[in-house]
Amino acid sequence: MSNDHSKESIQEHIRVYLMVFGALAVLTVITVLASFIEVSTSEGIFLALIIASVKASLVAGYFMHLITEKGMIISILLVRAVIDEPKSITKNLELDIELTSIKSLVFDTKLSHLYLSIFMLHLSLMSFFLILPVMLTEDLEHSQQMLPIIYLLLLGGGFLFMLPAMIFYEKRSMQRPLFLASTFSFAAIMFLIPYLSSYSLIITAIFIYFSVFNLLEALLPSLASKLSPAGKRGSVLSIFSTSQFFGTFCGGLFGGYFLQNFGTEMLMSILGCLGLLWFLLSLRFQNIDSFVTVVLDVRSKKNKDLLKIISKKDGIEDILFTNNNAIAYVKFSRSKLDKKIFDDLTYLGDFDGERSK
Repeated sequence: MSNDHSKESIQEHIRVYLMVFGALAVLTVITVLASFIEVSTSEGIFLALIIASVKASLVAGYFMHLITEKGMIISILLVRAVIDEPKSITKNLELDIELTSIKSLVFDTKLSHLYLSIFMLHLSLMSFFLILPVMLTEDLEHSQQMLPIIYLLLLGGGFLFMLPAMIFYEKRSMQRPLFLASTFSFAAIMFLIPYLSSYSLIITAIFIYFSVFNLLEALLPSLASKLSPAGKRGSVLSIFSTSQFFGTFCGGLFGGYFLQNFGTEMLMSILGCLGLLWFLLSLRFQNIDSFVTVVLDVRSKKNKDLLKIISKKDGIEDILFTNNNAIAYVKFSRSKLDKKIFDDLTYLGDFDGERSK
């Protein structure tokens, strides 16, 4: 009897999952079809949010089983509202933002170049996206309904095209030639596109643009993380992200103003000049070694002794002490540091001073 009940229960669950899957498939089709409906921007965003909310609710309710855990969820929320969150004894500075160091990190010579680069990258992208729809519909005679598909092919194809180059140069720590080639390509494409008349040449130039964008979008955060001082990664990446969004804002403001008052060719020429300036500033950029930051609890005698030994070794980039010298953030080079010390650091960076099994 229980087996029959179990089988019926399983069959019922399967039916529910299939119905939810069908609903998600239908909503996905509706999402695609909605892009072809002629509505205002605000109406389009409102419609997209409604569809996304319904899909998220179905996934959370049925596939994550939250719909059967209402009582438990309410209990957890009530307990959380009454009981204070326990304060952590230690704070991981690699993840947190340290306000006292923001100023020095903003004006750091190496890091400031990366902040400028991500700013320029998104300023260029936002300004270019003001021109691109007009270029595709008027110059290349594509319908507006085809634009989402074209964007998908260009962005997706650009990502796949840049991936092998990214992997090849990262493994060999040869970021400099890749970075210089990318910034020069940005400038060259901006200068050339207004003078291209062939359909294939224009599409090729746009494809290269998005390939370079995808490459730099992946490379720049990686470089910012590697150049972060020990214990400052969270602060560095917060400044980096701020520069990225500020670049998007300025790109829309700057691009819209010049496009409205001076036209497409002038805007492209200005973007080309900015890209050329970016390339010239990038000539000072050097290859970056692969760095690792390990957190050590130096209250342990074993770790104190280890820290004394490694502090004199070649390959130690930076050591930061926090919590009254109880915690040490050790940043070191993978290629320069002795393999035995590297292994010790990797295994001992677990707050207990013992090698992990």
